[in-house]
Amino acid sequence: QLQESALDFINRQKAEIEKLERANIQLMAILQTAQSEAIKEFAERLEKKKQLALIANYYVYVVTVEDIDKLLKEMDEKQHQ
Repeated sequence: QLQESALDFINRQKAEIEKLERANIQLMAILQTAQSEAIKEFAERLEKKKQLALIANYYVYVVTVEDIDKLLKEMDEKQHQ
């Protein structure tokens, strides 16, 4: 009887571990997708901030550190709404 109870307990624990592992895999996929979407959004929004500048006789696109900081702050605030 004790062996059967112990074996039953072990099997229930294995099943619970497998269930949690599946849930963890799903959560990791969701987080990875969210991270990819956030990076894509950041890149798209940063692209809109770029400005053409003349530096050392070359025209280049630049984004200021201030623009980056503001964009990060906006995205962080959006996330916490």
